[in-house]
Amino acid sequence: ISDNFEYIRTDKELEEAFYRDMDELGISCRKEFDKPLELLNEYEWKVALYQSSKPIMLKGGILCKCCHLIRQDYGSKKWTQKSGMNSCVTTASKGFKKPKDLKLSFHYNGEKIYYDYVGTYKLSINKNKVLQEDIEEVRNQMRSKKIKFSSNINRNCYMYALNIDMDKDKLQDKGLYFVIGGISDTRNMPVAIDSMNDISHAFDNEEKLVNSFYSDMEVLGVAVQEVDSSFKLENDEEWKVALYYRKDKEGNYRDFHIIKQIYGDNKWYHKQGLCLKPNYIDDNGNEMTNPEEVEMYIDNQKYEYVGTYKLRVK
Repeated sequence: ISDNFEYIRTDKELEEAFYRDMDELGISCRKEFDKPLELLNEYEWKVALYQSSKPIMLKGGILCKCCHLIRQDYGSKKWTQKSGMNSCVTTASKGFKKPKDLKLSFHYNGEKIYYDYVGTYKLSINKNKVLQEDIEEVRNQMRSKKIKFSSNINRNCYMYALNIDMDKDKLQDKGLYFVIGGISDTRNMPVAIDSMNDISHAFDNEEKLVNSFYSDMEVLGVAVQEVDSSFKLENDEEWKVALYYRKDKEGNYRDFHIIKQIYGDNKWYHKQGLCLKPNYIDDNGNEMTNPEEVEMYIDNQKYEYVGTYKLRVK
């Protein structure tokens, strides 16, 4: 792929050629050492690389050391392979825990050839490039500045604050996860679940939460400016959001919440849960007019105000 083909190479030379091929394809490649690398989402997978222990005589009298790869996909414990151009995909083998333990061999011209393990590599595609068409659809939604959605089902507070009136599960199928950091993958965790127990992995301080929010907005093409909570919007292309976090009784960061205000309306609106209607009332029954005074709780633990941000779709 990188136009660097040689018939006989050392394991190190083969590995370097593999890295160059992945770079040419725009695929991130990270070698696994003693500690297994976790696959975080469907845009990541692993391959293990092997090379024949000795050169093989191919058709046309070419003497060549051959390589072989096996693959493991996200969500699967199995390693699969194709052993030839016309073969079916099969399970690589049973009874091995790590690819380096696999005893791999193939028959060439009646001779059994063994393959030596070279390395295991975690590969990943740049999700943001893959999702450009889906992101543009989301950006069009964001320009709407809706208070009422077409449906209250399967829309969370983050989607509501960003004006995205789309089914959360369908967006997740496309790789867009609407929890803070889930769009830009800055949470460093599997992003298919957004329960409170999993949110705790997203951030362990206020700075990380804000940085993840900024990263998400960068992917979505949204200009962000931190402003005073009383800042007046100048036109209907802009809207404001206010961000909060909640700690549990042990002091661990557990959850976030986000509310919004649109141009021409003094009230702040939010959506509390996937199936509840949007409203402008906090947990004390007060209208939300100042985000710094909003009262929201879960298990008697208060959501703390982080800041107010002016947003505009670029």
